[in-house]
Amino acid sequence: MIPAPSDERATSPAIGVALLFVIAVLVAGAVGVGVFLNDETVTAGVQIAASNGEATVLWTEAGNAEYIEVTTSNSLGNATIEEVEGTVELPRDVGRSGETMLIVRAVNNETDRVIEEQEVELE
Repeated sequence: MIPAPSDERATSPAIGVALLFVIAVLVAGAVGVGVFLNDETVTAGVQIAASNGEATVLWTEAGNAEYIEVTTSNSLGNATIEEVEGTVELPRDVGRSGETMLIVRAVNNETDRVIEEQEVELE
């Protein structure tokens, strides 16, 4: 068999490298999309009622949250709601006047998300 002249060889090495590059880009894109779509967002529904210097937080919709965490800008209002239809009552803030920031977070495993923020009068 007589070898083909060098200018008539097939271009398979170049095509192989190009195909490997395209496959690598497609795999990297698929992995990237999977990572972004797998970002678990914690959801839940709550209602906040504030009157007469006190506030109540009611967990209304479970979503995918395991519990609800309620915090305020003072140490009196930090609490957890463990079940749907559960409530937390935040007491009057003795010795303080003005509004207190109420922050409600839905928590699922190691993920949490602020679902409500509201300023309330606790005096």
